Amino acid sequence: MAKRGRPSKYDPKYCEEVIDYLGQGYSKEAFAGHIDVSEDTIYEWIKVHSDFSEAIKKAKAKSRIWWEDLGREMVMQGGGNAPIWIFNMKNRFGWKDKTETELVGKGGQQIPIFIFGGGFLPQSPTALTTPKGTSFRLPPIQDSGMASTIKKNDNGTVGVDTPSPT
Repeated sequence: MAKRGRPSKYDPKYCEEVIDYLGQGYSKEAFAGHIDVSEDTIYEWIKVHSDFSEAIKKAKAKSRIWWEDLGREMVMQGGGNAPIWIFNMKNRFGWKDKTETELVGKGGQQIPIFIFGGGFLPQSPTALTTPKGTSFRLPPIQDSGMASTIKKNDNGTVGVDTPSPT
């Protein structure tokens, strides 16, 4: 049975062309405009043509080199617009600002916490609520004398190392 619809404008020569074009700092969406097709067409070719998909991956790496070289040039020679360059890198390549959060108690004292199943347990009595809405209180871990460490076991379960009786 013959395929229906408009014939594809895909040409294997686009593999080299997209690498060269993105190597000048352009995006794959800009390449679509360059060869007079829609962005959707480019996305479809990426799905359907493995050679084009691989070429896009290489092309994105070349584009990133171009943009990083531009950033290095701005740092070394001055000039340029650093905030716009950073904004571009965040949007184009997924860069993120590093955020650090420090929890402190009264008087700037540290608040000790234990990592426990993806959450945290403070070292003071705490009321917790389960996903089903059941509430329960935990005793202070440090003061209970029961646990010295909470750890994730090799099989993925959470375990407690208890001190051996003396």
